[in-house]
Amino acid sequence: MTALCPAPTAAVSGVAELTGPSRFGPDLSPVCRIDGTVLVTDPALVDSLLTDRRLHAARPGPRWWAGRQEREAAAFYAAWPMFSDDAVHAAGRTLAKSAVDAALARLSRPEVASIVASALRPGASVHDWAGGEARAIVRLVLARWAGVDGAQLTGLEGFAHVVLDELAVVGSTRSRRRRLLAARDEVAALLLGVAVEGGPGGSPAGGPAAAGSGVSDVAVPAAAGAPASTPPLAESAGGGFAASTEAGLVGPYAAALRAGTLPPDVVLGSFAQVITGLLDPLIAAVAAVPLVLAAGALDEVETTNAQVATTLGLASPFRFTSRFAAEEMVVDGVRVRSGERLVLHLGAASLAKIERGETARLPYFGVGAHYCLGARVATLVVGEVIEALAGRTVEVHACSVLPTLFLRFARLDVSYV
Repeated sequence: MTALCPAPTAAVSGVAELTGPSRFGPDLSPVCRIDGTVLVTDPALVDSLLTDRRLHAARPGPRWWAGRQEREAAAFYAAWPMFSDDAVHAAGRTLAKSAVDAALARLSRPEVASIVASALRPGASVHDWAGGEARAIVRLVLARWAGVDGAQLTGLEGFAHVVLDELAVVGSTRSRRRRLLAARDEVAALLLGVAVEGGPGGSPAGGPAAAGSGVSDVAVPAAAGAPASTPPLAESAGGGFAASTEAGLVGPYAAALRAGTLPPDVVLGSFAQVITGLLDPLIAAVAAVPLVLAAGALDEVETTNAQVATTLGLASPFRFTSRFAAEEMVVDGVRVRSGERLVLHLGAASLAKIERGETARLPYFGVGAHYCLGARVATLVVGEVIEALAGRTVEVHACSVLPTLFLRFARLDVSYV
């Protein structure tokens, strides 16, 4: 099922239909159960529950009779900062923040503006912006930010798509878990190929990785079930990344994986969250810019920060976030059992604030300890795309989104002159 926007332009309500609670049906209650999950769409309730201490982010562990593969996949996700709490969360988030901050030094506003300008097409032809300019912009930005080349970025894209496909579907299957764990191990091998200055198998800063510096040659504790040989993806990438600990996002993660001071799943889970968050979700955010401009939603918004906030609020890439009840509780008359999952509709909460004229501290990036690690990169990129299209005549001719938990445009036909 897809949601269509009228052509050639869309009303603000048309933008909201992509991410608002109406996508689930016109008679949806503020709190209801859908497929065994408690869905919360009321904006005020979402705001209060995001900081409710009775809820936590950590997923429940696998059932005691679960097989090795299911336990392994659960352990991988449990190490993500967004799916963990306490010490594991602190370790993964600290590593991610240091890597993101170091990588941001490589990404200046003029560079992003140049990337955006190079991706725009001359003329007014109608084409798929989501699959064209939006994807090209994000890939170029991420390649520069992470310190990787095109072939290496393609490998990371494949990993991100496997992870997002697994996250977007309720109820994991054996085949999806198998693909997930294989992709995780391939990325581990790629990171182990990074040249870490002064580390085992490393090379001088900026130089190529030492010969034979793959998984089997580095004394790093492998994730449970990791293959003994280097996966095909690492081989196709030419033996790993040629990067130092100072060169882009991958360096700090490579150093952490080699050092072995953190469990491999904590390092890989932290890396996976950053990479997946800055591929498909950022593509969706960039893709939404023409939609929001054509709707006239930014006509009365004066500052760049407010324009970015409005754009991301109307078309939140992460439309939902999950929390789990630490104890039995009642939410708007609905009884929630201990350990039960609640899905909070961030898109609905953000939209409600925009309708009231509020653009500060919208919840689409999360709050508190689980605030989005890539928020600064996303804000920078979306701001430059808005700036590049400002003053042009932007028309949306057709728009459809995929019915997943993350905003994904199946197609977004636009023209701009």
